[in-house]
Amino acid sequence: MWCAMHGLVVGDRGDLRSGTVPGVGLVHAPFSLLPTRFPASFWKQACELAPIFNELVDRVSLDGKFLQGSLSRTKQVDDFTARLLEIHAKMMAVNKKEDIRLGLHRSDYMLDSETNSLLQIELNTISTSFPGLGSLVSELHRKTLAQVEAEGLVLPNGTLVVDGRPVAVVYFRAGYAPTDYPSEVEWSARLLIEQSSAIKCPSISYHLVGTKKIQQELAKPSVLERFLDNEEDIAKLRKCFAGLWSLDNEEIVKSAIEKPDLFVLKPQREGGGNFFGS
Repeated sequence: MWCAMHGLVVGDRGDLRSGTVPGVGLVHAPFSLLPTRFPASFWKQACELAPIFNELVDRVSLDGKFLQGSLSRTKQVDDFTARLLEIHAKMMAVNKKEDIRLGLHRSDYMLDSETNSLLQIELNTISTSFPGLGSLVSELHRKTLAQVEAEGLVLPNGTLVVDGRPVAVVYFRAGYAPTDYPSEVEWSARLLIEQSSAIKCPSISYHLVGTKKIQQELAKPSVLERFLDNEEDIAKLRKCFAGLWSLDNEEIVKSAIEKPDLFVLKPQREGGGNFFGS
């Protein structure tokens, strides 16, 4: 009852009316009876890492050739990432600059009990979900991508106008999964937004930095030095890097099959679909 009264609810996928009829098909958000113990030293380490990762994301996002090159093989097997890269390439071709960049970046960590160390599982650059819990939040959300395509245009000076109103900031609550682009209309809207001077959260470059392949590339020897100068900061980041491998590594695949509890299987994209001990 308290959850329902205070808006601490989420949709129930088992109810077809959920999300279409107000107040119907809602259940309380997941919770734990007891908080998980988390050592203060690791909390401090995560806080110290946050601004360093923010700087890293920004610098990597400005290196278009690195993004395109690192994801060149990924786009051959992932149509969604390929479409993002297509928009990114178009912006590179016209030398599009983002003088103001807005990033809400989050890292997911796990504590490795064997080494007693903090390991980064993934870096996210788009859509912070749960802070949006609440019964009125949907009224704050600007528009669907289809509505943006139908109602939006970019003026000669770069201003994005949607439904007759100039837009200064675009925050993507969606747009990180293929299901968010059911037709070419949505992709057209994403390109339109990127072509404008509106501040995007995230920009197409920030979005691409959040892919697991880029995370894997950054963990390789000498790659961080391409983007960061401070050796102490680089050492802090490397300390929390977990082992990262792609599925084209036959030895790793064999090892994961034999000892699945030692691995976390992550999809290329953000937005769920995470498998542990699979």
